[in-house]
Amino acid sequence: MVVTRRTRAITLGILAVMLSTTVLMNYPSATAHSMSRPLSGGLAIRGQLRAAERPADGSLAVTPAPDTARAVSAIVTSDGGALTATAANGAVFTLTIPAGAIPDEETIRMTPIASIPDLPFSGGLAGAGAVQLEPEGLLLLKAATLVVQPSSPLPLDQQCPFSWHQAGDDFHLFPLTLEPTTLTMQLTHFSGYGTGSGSSGERGAARASTPASSTSQLEQRVQQLAEQARDKLSDNPTKKQTKKAVRNYDQQLIDLLLSTFAALLASLQSDLVSGNETGLRCDLVNVLKSVTLLHSYDLDLGILGVSGQFVPAVQAALQTLVAKARSRCPTNFNEIGNLLGLAKFGYLLAGTDSALSGLSSTARSAVDAAQQCGKLKLTFDSTETIEIFGTGGELTLDFGVVAGNAGDGVHLTPTIDADGVTLKYSGQAPLKHKDPKVSVSYCDLSSPSPTDSTLNIISMEINVKLREVDCSSPDSKIQLKYKIVFDVGRPMENLDLHCPNGAGYGSHGELWRAEFYCGVLNYGSSSGQFTITAQSGSQFTIESEISTMNNVSVPGCGPLTKVTTKIQVLPDQ
Repeated sequence: MVVTRRTRAITLGILAVMLSTTVLMNYPSATAHSMSRPLSGGLAIRGQLRAAERPADGSLAVTPAPDTARAVSAIVTSDGGALTATAANGAVFTLTIPAGAIPDEETIRMTPIASIPDLPFSGGLAGAGAVQLEPEGLLLLKAATLVVQPSSPLPLDQQCPFSWHQAGDDFHLFPLTLEPTTLTMQLTHFSGYGTGSGSSGERGAARASTPASSTSQLEQRVQQLAEQARDKLSDNPTKKQTKKAVRNYDQQLIDLLLSTFAALLASLQSDLVSGNETGLRCDLVNVLKSVTLLHSYDLDLGILGVSGQFVPAVQAALQTLVAKARSRCPTNFNEIGNLLGLAKFGYLLAGTDSALSGLSSTARSAVDAAQQCGKLKLTFDSTETIEIFGTGGELTLDFGVVAGNAGDGVHLTPTIDADGVTLKYSGQAPLKHKDPKVSVSYCDLSSPSPTDSTLNIISMEINVKLREVDCSSPDSKIQLKYKIVFDVGRPMENLDLHCPNGAGYGSHGELWRAEFYCGVLNYGSSSGQFTITAQSGSQFTIESEISTMNNVSVPGCGPLTKVTTKIQVLPDQ
């Protein structure tokens, strides 16, 4: 898009009028902030929907069938990357993620859609098609580009670009770029995207349904503006006509974006007055998405002229959420993850637009609060079971190790990682043997003399993943990822089992450690370090079943029948 000096100059005058008017549109949240009407009236073309059903909220839902055999995936870092997938009908999809679009390493997956039986367009997917992008809800700091190359030409008047969320919810029209010879989309978040074949009347019927989320509403409104501009640019226009079409599109888009930010400002102010934490969290997510969209059109908050009232409201929203989380943190350790999530959003928002740079100080205060609000401990409980035969019956020998004195775990000390937002915990504790037990009373262990070791928690990281929050829940979930790196040391066992009939069992050496290696790392690994990752929602306590193996014979590992290890991260009361 080309933004002319004239349209930029007009912006401030328009904004002064819009922000002085009470805006009744609730921009963020699909459920908690659902809108009672479209962004503005008069543009929806009424008509009958063909096949897609209307959910209770009035939005559309479809049932895409993923073609998982044709899915592609790649690990993409902050340097960016690209993926290409081909659908069964020959359509090719190319996703390009620019450098700086994602703050952390992510595994990106693109899955072509085999069919959408209830797609509300008579031509279906035709020679084009659709893809599901994952992780669902991934937020981008810079817009990615999705290019669809259809297997057969799709006339301009039949192009029906669309998007959906989750497994087919909130189906709506989605804008293409102004270049009429391509099917190109600019994406600010991950969900489902595609292009079908249908008539203008069918697109009008789809527009008659109001999407549930305000972001989807905005995308559908921009789609109508883009469709009108593409029609004009495809009809062999003169240079003067081309310039006029682009200028009109630019001005209409700016008007729409001004309306969007005015509505978001109204929502921020309303949620600040009411103290609605769920609303404020959703507001911050929508600020990030809106600013990313703004930049995709070569605009920023300065050009749009919204800094005066909008930026202080964003600052106040973040400060309010941090203060509330800090006040609850001493008695609710779930707030550690909440504070880290707020810090990450603060840092990311501060980096998206120069007008928001002041948010970094609030982000730092959130990290400080997370570090200070509580200590953690990690418990490690591992038991090995060996079944022994030929002793006059079946006999079971249990032994294992626990972390800390009396199994009270490893007390963890928090530090801040170099990125300024990731908490790392570390600590050490004795790795002590449990008292070995036998399953029958007539056999005994004569003077077992195990050698304990040290469990070294090299690091436990808590990383916040950048995703859309669940605005329908009072407790909006923040996705956390735990990564624990530890070393069990070299505990040793000296076990001599004696039974009255003369049968027995003897083992001297690193018996538990050898079985633990086999069960956790598979035979052949000699590393002393283990790494465990676990996903969690807002709950800070995790429990991970590392290994459970029954009656498995692993070459070189001995008579392994079962090794069960549990790790828990708990508040350090």
